[in-house]
Amino acid sequence: MRGVRHSGNDDHLAQLPADTLLDLVRDPGNEADPNAIQVQQQGVFLGWIAREIARPLSLALDEDPTPDIRALLATDARSIAQQSGADQLHVHNAVTLTIVLAPKMTAPAARRKFGSG
Repeated sequence: MRGVRHSGNDDHLAQLPADTLLDLVRDPGNEADPNAIQVQQQGVFLGWIAREIARPLSLALDEDPTPDIRALLATDARSIAQQSGADQLHVHNAVTLTIVLAPKMTAPAARRKFGSG
């Protein structure tokens, strides 16, 4: 995740443990990168997906139907904040995400896979 310092939400990020589910939101109006993808947590902007990952991921997000895409905070931001302070999160390259991309399951396929009573 890049641009953490520009988000102004270091304090919010500093409260998030590893494995926090994050939202990926397309930002096609971004003048610096038409493939830009914002990273948010419950509507709070945290940063952007790195440019080299944003292009292929933006294509996936724009597909119809959109695949099932999950983004999780891979680093425990709380531990970084405790060591360095919340205002220093942006200097760490360790604020990473795990992104999982899978085909969107239809309702019948989901029932077969996960069972339905």
